[in-house]
Amino acid sequence: MESRPSRPFLPDQPTAAMRSRQRERHFGTNRDWNAAILTPITAIYDALPSGRSLTGGWWNSKEWENVLICATPQASAILDPLCALEATTSVLFLGLTGALSSFAIGTVVEPSAALLDGLEYTPTWEPQGLYPDAKVVTVRCLNESLARRDELGAQAQVVDMESAWVCAAAQQHRRRARVVLIVSDELHGRSFIDSELGEIKTPISRAAADAAEYVLGARP
Repeated sequence: MESRPSRPFLPDQPTAAMRSRQRERHFGTNRDWNAAILTPITAIYDALPSGRSLTGGWWNSKEWENVLICATPQASAILDPLCALEATTSVLFLGLTGALSSFAIGTVVEPSAALLDGLEYTPTWEPQGLYPDAKVVTVRCLNESLARRDELGAQAQVVDMESAWVCAAAQQHRRRARVVLIVSDELHGRSFIDSELGEIKTPISRAAADAAEYVLGARP
C-alpha cells in the first residue's frame, strides 16, 4: 500500500487570554492590528516603514498605520508569532528564497502554492499581481536545501524555510495570508554561502514598498 505524507503538527490558536499574553511577550504590547508584515530578514525589516518602535518584546517590532512589522524567527518558529496574532490580523510574509530553476537572483515572486513534507498549502489572501508565480517548497534548514536540491527541484521552482508554515497556519486559523519572496541565491549556482544581500538591495526596497502599500490599502 502506498504511504501518504504525514501531516506536520500545527498548533491551534491559543485562547484569547493566552494570545494577549503572547503578544505582550513577543512584540512588547498586547494590542492587535489590522494587518502584520512578518520577515525573518533584518535587511527587509529595515527597508519597511519606520513607524513606532515597540520595546520589551522578544523580537524587533514596530507598528505603522495599525500594521505590525516584526522581525520574526526563522523556519517553523514563525508559528509562534502567527499563533499570537488574532485571526482578524491579515499577514503578509516577506522573505528570501533560493532558486531551484531559472529564476535569477533579485527576482521577486509570489507563490500560489507552498509544499511541506509532500503536502501542498495555498495562500489565503488575494495576490497583488505584481510578481511572477513560483511554487515554493519549504525545508527546515539551509543545509537541507543544499543536500536535497535535485529532489526539491523536481517539486518546485524555489525553496525557503517559512512559506508553507505561514500558509498552513493561515488555513488552520482562518486568516488571510500572502507570501512574497525575493530570490537571494541559486541552489545550482551561487548558493546562500556566496550570495550577498547588498546585490538585492533594490528588489528588497521595491518589495518592502509594495508590501506596505498593499496592507495599507487592503480592507477586511
